[in-house]
Amino acid sequence: MRPNHHISQVTADELLVLIGPNWLAPTYYEGQRRLEDPDDIVRLEIEAAFERGVTVIPILIHGAMMPRREELPESLAKLARRNALSLRDESFLSDSDRLVAELELILAGAEGTATATPQDAVNEARTVSAPTQRSYESRPPSERGVGGAIRSLWDEVSKARQPASGQVVSEHSMSSTLIVFLCHSSSDKPLVRSIYKRLQADGITPWLDAADILPGQNWENEIRKAIRNCDVVLVCLSRASITKVGYIQKEIRQVLDVADEQPEDTIFLIPVRLEQCDVPDRLSPYQWVDLFEEDGYGRLMLALTARRNELNRRRV
Repeated sequence: MRPNHHISQVTADELLVLIGPNWLAPTYYEGQRRLEDPDDIVRLEIEAAFERGVTVIPILIHGAMMPRREELPESLAKLARRNALSLRDESFLSDSDRLVAELELILAGAEGTATATPQDAVNEARTVSAPTQRSYESRPPSERGVGGAIRSLWDEVSKARQPASGQVVSEHSMSSTLIVFLCHSSSDKPLVRSIYKRLQADGITPWLDAADILPGQNWENEIRKAIRNCDVVLVCLSRASITKVGYIQKEIRQVLDVADEQPEDTIFLIPVRLEQCDVPDRLSPYQWVDLFEEDGYGRLMLALTARRNELNRRRV
């Protein structure tokens, strides 16, 4: 199977589809995506699940985003409408407990189990994760249920990411994902979307309001939280954005406030010039990068890799 993608059937009636950041990336030398190949085994398995009426559940790993309908072959378009669940490296235990509870509810509903309640599922998840209980690994497969399937699946993903004996793996490929907030003006949205996709393809987890704020959420609160929770902020600058009056200026102030709280010499705020333009005085203390230059994106990736390596050293 392609990197960052594994599929496992929980039972004959459910299919978990694990989607990583590079799930949609081209894998053939001629640039064709594997999903466009009618004979691709991953595509065939998902198509078969839809045809049989199997419950298909996307599981997002390593900061991946759900693919949009237009990014999928027509036969897989329904996948974009499936509600996805997330498993994050840094909080796998808590995420997996939440998934166990939610999946137990899904399965109970599918089986017509009227006695199951949300609290029952939550209690089961808590019981399973309690230190006094036998671990999933020590239980026979028949007793592991959905939680065991999730953990077994995650073990499979983790093993696949480990190098073979004697294989040299770069820090970039072994390091944890990096959350990058894209601060930008609405007028620059099309170009920023292309940056978003390129970062995703390179194993970065970008945060973009149009992609990451759900309908009904308070967008101002979500942006404020995202700035607080991210590892790096890219302030995207253009001639239009630096002269624009509006929320972009408030957003930059929020970014600067969080940047002031970072340890000295931390790479947190990176001004990114999308075109030839002046850098505002309040951002001038930070070294900027010009994405319109030939080596601009490469220099940006050097900075992001340095930041990720710094975070990895702290986590050890």
